[in-house]
Amino acid sequence: MLKSVIILIVISISSFANISHATEFWTGQKNIKAIQVVSNGGFLIFFDSEVNSACTAAGTNSVYIYPGGVWGVTTEGVQALLAIALSAYHSGDKVTVNYEDGSPNYWSRQIYISK
Repeated sequence: MLKSVIILIVISISSFANISHATEFWTGQKNIKAIQVVSNGGFLIFFDSEVNSACTAAGTNSVYIYPGGVWGVTTEGVQALLAIALSAYHSGDKVTVNYEDGSPNYWSRQIYISK
């Protein structure tokens, strides 16, 4: 049931997004090392290993999830993604996160939790 809920949330968030022409990549399975919530309603996810050496804004092991961002993730979408990220952090489950490579921030809009 949890997997069904997660899939539904990811699909819902995808429908909120305004897809740009950025190139989309996936991190592969990683453990979340830390989550930093910021004042604009977004957050950063820090992983236990490098995402990409070109991702330099907050370190090569991080992605940004902000309202608006590159894909236009809504505030509601950010809140749902934060809930998923916190759940994965708490449970120790691995996540795979998409990101775009068009800036050093590595904006994201989807999180997939797996064991």
